[in-house]
Amino acid sequence: MNPSSPSASAALLPPISCLQDDDRPWLPMDARLPGLAIKYLHINAADDEMTVLLKMPVGLALPRHRHDGAVFVYTLQGEWRYREYDWIARPGSTVLEPAGSHHTPEAIASETGEVVTFNVMRGDLVLLDEAGNETARENCRVALLRERKFARATPDVAPPFVTR
Repeated sequence: MNPSSPSASAALLPPISCLQDDDRPWLPMDARLPGLAIKYLHINAADDEMTVLLKMPVGLALPRHRHDGAVFVYTLQGEWRYREYDWIARPGSTVLEPAGSHHTPEAIASETGEVVTFNVMRGDLVLLDEAGNETARENCRVALLRERKFARATPDVAPPFVTR
């Protein structure tokens, strides 16, 4: 084997994996929020960061929440906004939420009836009640528990990429 050939070089490197869109399922997030679903792409517990797709039906508003870390959102499908701001995110829009930001996302329009976003989230997402008190958290630990529960029920489905 020629050491400069791609196959020889690749043998020295860690493997690179590829999951197709259909390999990863949409998981329901909360029974109180019908239609809200998450698709975990990468759960990086080592750095407390998740890369996910979020899907929500038009008309659904998520509870007000804050992020303990920064969040990057890229809109793939539909239109959404934060009730606290006057802009609208459309396909191709990029939103950067700084750590500590509070907001109430709402799906407002889509030809398919659903809004889909690509999200990179660092740290905890903390759900808040009307008085600003914490009611729940979403983070890598919760994501891994949700994934484990799903994996037990569907052992043939590929897991997301996980870094510990």
